[in-house]
Amino acid sequence: MTKENQRAIVVGASRGIGLGLARELLNQHWSVIATIRDTSQVPADLNQLLSAASRQTGIG
Repeated sequence: MTKENQRAIVVGASRGIGLGLARELLNQHWSVIATIRDTSQVPADLNQLLSAASRQTGIG
């Protein structure tokens, strides 16, 4: 499997282990679907991670 084909779903990506796992997978160029409970309260850490990922991939 090539890096382009590696995909992961991370549940609870707004903090703690989920946020760390999503960050690490994105750093390794995985395609990540990250879920959080309340989209009206997205933590700053997750916003930074999403911004960095969108700059790398051109998504946004």
